[in-house]
Amino acid sequence: VGALRAGGAAYLDERLDDQVSRPLLESGQWTHLILQAQKYSTTGLYNYSTAGSKSWIALAKARGITPVLFPEHPRAGNTEEGMRIFQLHQQIAAEQAACVAPVGPVWDQVLQQWPDLPLHSDDGNHAAPAGALLTAYILYQVVSGQPAEALPDLPALEVPIATQRILRQAASAGLRQYPACPF
Repeated sequence: VGALRAGGAAYLDERLDDQVSRPLLESGQWTHLILQAQKYSTTGLYNYSTAGSKSWIALAKARGITPVLFPEHPRAGNTEEGMRIFQLHQQIAAEQAACVAPVGPVWDQVLQQWPDLPLHSDDGNHAAPAGALLTAYILYQVVSGQPAEALPDLPALEVPIATQRILRQAASAGLRQYPACPF
């Protein structure tokens, strides 16, 4: 597996003309393009254009690449944000066929069932190691088509083995409930 990340912190609509992202897409024989950074309202009161995301999806499909939308996880304590962001990405995928990784709904389920699992870092916005691993398991299963729950324990990680098992099972269960690639 080879992976490259386009650097910077730009949103998808800003990356269309940034001199790095599109040439990176066009430079390789990619199988998947994971798209993160669709603008969204943290309060849900505002709507932002999804044209940039749809353009990236079209660019990927034109090259035979499977586009995967990566809606971000919810902020700590926000019980509606994860599903709202996921649904926004599902709307994009309904208009321009793409996979949608169910990050928000799976995080919500884990936080509801195991509220003491530290998925968020201290700032309440970014992922702690366990949260990053949960997201990685979700993306692994979306891209590979193989169940995350079948992956081995990774003792070298700073996430306890028991937690790894919970997260793998949650990722697979979440993808059964919210299939990422319905086409």
